[in-house]
Amino acid sequence: MGAFPALLALGAFAPAEAPPTEVVQREVEAVFSDPFRFDVGRDPNKHLAFGFGVHYCLGAALARMEARALFAELLPRLESIELAGQAEWTATTFVGGLKHLPISYRLKG
Repeated sequence: MGAFPALLALGAFAPAEAPPTEVVQREVEAVFSDPFRFDVGRDPNKHLAFGFGVHYCLGAALARMEARALFAELLPRLESIELAGQAEWTATTFVGGLKHLPISYRLKG
């Protein structure tokens, strides 16, 4: 089942009186176990980060390539990396994401 039919099955298009953030949180919790924990290996991961169907992001392949290149160069140089504060998310109903993600890291000597 694709992401869009899965959202329909979960009732993601809730009545207008339901606050959008409440609807999203309820549906995310129904799809993913421990949805607010960062888990790179989550499987299956039916997120909508790049859209779907005719609305699929034209830059998705480039974004993935850039992320692979970044981590291929960065990770071998790090001895450690950890969260150094509270993550802050953008408050939007259009394109959301992290606004601030404080980290601390130590480079290999």
